[in-house]
Amino acid sequence: MYSPKKCGIKYTPPTLVLIYEDHKMEKIKRRSIPLKKLTYSSDAEEVVENLYDNPRHSIYLSRISRIQIQRLVGKVIRELADDKPRRLPEVPRTSTPTPTYIVEDTPDFDLNLLDDLDLKRQKEKMNILFEKNKISQNDKDYEYDIDMDFEKGVKLESGWDSGDEVDF
Repeated sequence: MYSPKKCGIKYTPPTLVLIYEDHKMEKIKRRSIPLKKLTYSSDAEEVVENLYDNPRHSIYLSRISRIQIQRLVGKVIRELADDKPRRLPEVPRTSTPTPTYIVEDTPDFDLNLLDDLDLKRQKEKMNILFEKNKISQNDKDYEYDIDMDFEKGVKLESGWDSGDEVDF
């Protein structure tokens, strides 16, 4: 039986490092799992799935959250993406160029400007943040049936929802 103590990554070479306790031998051990064939265009979810499917690694990883491993693998992939030669996308001069390797953390950033890979990475970050902030019934901060009163703001009117009926 193994119980994980710490989990981390090494960037060069890309390696998942696991510190675990071996209950049979009553020792703390370290296991390095190389992340072979990892490139800047690799899918973190697919890499994690392969790690969990591998019988050599699954016994050690079974008690660690897939989200945590996926977050760590994603960090390695982003580091590899930072090392790749940067190329700006070709866009018309009238718009503001947005490099594909930049993902903004501002809430008003337009996700439509991202390519598929960067959009997927941004969604992964959002899912990780959601899982981190999610409150379940088992949490100590959980409250059932919360009543909240919101301040009534100024009602803005627009032309499309006015009460005036126009005959065509």
